[in-house]
Amino acid sequence: MPFVEKLRQITDIAVPDAHLQGSPLPQLLVRSPNACWKEIFTVPSPGGPMHSCIFPEAAWDVPTQKAVLVDRVPFTQPAHIPSLLELLRHQCAINTLLRTCTSGRHSSPGEIGDLPYEVLPESSTSFSVTFHRPHADSLAVLMVSVPNPRRITCKLFGVGICDLSLDEHISTVMNSCMSIPVTMTTLYGRLEEICSVATEVEKDSSSPAMDIS
Repeated sequence: MPFVEKLRQITDIAVPDAHLQGSPLPQLLVRSPNACWKEIFTVPSPGGPMHSCIFPEAAWDVPTQKAVLVDRVPFTQPAHIPSLLELLRHQCAINTLLRTCTSGRHSSPGEIGDLPYEVLPESSTSFSVTFHRPHADSLAVLMVSVPNPRRITCKLFGVGICDLSLDEHISTVMNSCMSIPVTMTTLYGRLEEICSVATEVEKDSSSPAMDIS
């Protein structure tokens, strides 16, 4: 539990291990100890497709991704407060992003939305979103990193496009809306536009040249 370990480092106050059994972070974010968090969540996107978000149990139910609810933070020195607030804001930013994927309803068995994707943890401050590329039988991955509570960076892999401006644009959207579904709607729409332009260019290049005399 990296978050609890950082609390220990700041306050130098030990937390009994018996109190740190923890649960997978997505389970705590759905605000119900009995919720079946590993099911697919159906999340609507305003003006966009219906999303299906899934948190694979095997990836989240591991010691490094266990989380606990914190209702108070003991400290002994006022000098600890700035560092504690920074840590709490950092974790809050990560929780806010992930909770946007669990704010919908549980999907029925076999029910898949228009835009399905899988959310996997990469570290204590980053995660990946894997989805199907538009008009292609392959996958793409959006890596999301939250290095601090004021900055989120996104990088796209597996779409055959080397465009740093696209990464910057998606990062700007994510920082602005703090929502994975809204960002994925924007990204998917942009990829469809790029795919459409590429198709038109390919058609033009394959068309026979007109002989004008």
